[in-house]
Amino acid sequence: MKIETRGLPFGKFSRLRFALVTSAITFLLLCSVPVRSDQPNAPVMEPQVHQAFEEGLADFQAGRFVEAKQSFTQVTELLPNYSGGWINLGSAEYRLDQLDDAEKHLRKAVHLDPEVTQAWLTLGIIAFRKGELDASLAALSQAVYLEPENAHAHMYLGVLSRKRGWSDAAEDELRKAVELDESYAEAHFNLALVYIERHPPEMELARRHYYRARALGAAADADLDRLLKQSPVSP
Repeated sequence: MKIETRGLPFGKFSRLRFALVTSAITFLLLCSVPVRSDQPNAPVMEPQVHQAFEEGLADFQAGRFVEAKQSFTQVTELLPNYSGGWINLGSAEYRLDQLDDAEKHLRKAVHLDPEVTQAWLTLGIIAFRKGELDASLAALSQAVYLEPENAHAHMYLGVLSRKRGWSDAAEDELRKAVELDESYAEAHFNLALVYIERHPPEMELARRHYYRARALGAAADADLDRLLKQSPVSP
């Protein structure tokens, strides 16, 4: 795909595109996957189970993911048919980068309760990281279907669509994400990437969303900064 480079030397934009793809994936991986503190349809917990659940929540929120995994493992052993325990166990394992275990336990959660958006969302992210894009699309689409007002689900589906080369679909999903949460820095950043990769690039839209992402705390991208500065600002 030929893209206007506005004076950049040959090959520079190819390296830039690689950097932008890397940046987008980095945003995807750094977004936190929370545990569920709510317990819809949860059975009455014995004191031992309730204590393990609360300790797991506290450890997860403090970033002690090994300890959180231990607590949520105990919950699943004591309440094996409670989807919330499996979701939180899978979330802790995801944060420990134990993707195979996380996937297995999140699939257990959706088997017990097919309507848990968080489990589908995290399964979609895991599949994306593994390069299993069809599986990622299926899981993320299910998350959006179950919770159409979930900005995170739309953002991840937008990143996946961009990865597949579906520019219009990526724009739609990322725009929906920022409509639902205007302060969503990652969605603004990835929307800027969609616009800068258009033929021809939509530089003003890219500039608008990139600088909005920066204002919201997103890290600077040196190549993207340089490209935007070399592009004249429309009057």
